[in-house]
Amino acid sequence: MTSALPKGFEFFTQTGMDAAHKAMAFGQSRFSSLNKSVDEAQAFGRETVEALVASATVAAEGVEELNAEILNFGKAQVDSGMAAVKTLMTARTPQEFFAAQSAFAKSALDAFLAQSTKVGEIGARLAQSTAEPLNARMQASVDKLIRPLSA
Repeated sequence: MTSALPKGFEFFTQTGMDAAHKAMAFGQSRFSSLNKSVDEAQAFGRETVEALVASATVAAEGVEELNAEILNFGKAQVDSGMAAVKTLMTARTPQEFFAAQSAFAKSALDAFLAQSTKVGEIGARLAQSTAEPLNARMQASVDKLIRPLSA
């Protein structure tokens, strides 16, 4: 009986040690996997912030372009209006006056329509270029989160 005790003790000791080693290996594997997941999440978050910054930069540049375009149009319209007033002031007959006024009104309307089209094109281009970095991140999110679930 005394010799069976050390063998049983040795068996339980070895079994306990094996279980402890397996638990440690499993824990290290889980920790490594968790650490990798955290690193991937940080990288993904950093890339998303970079996309937001890129989008905001493009938006700021686009707003600057729009502001400059609108300011230049306003200056051109003021100059055109002053020239029209001079022309109206030099009219000798009512017919000349109304012809000059009509020409100015047509010119102002044509300029306004052309400017509206130009501003609309700039706005559309701005919206598209501002959305590009965000669309890329959205696609990356779909690739990272949704596609593995559907596989």
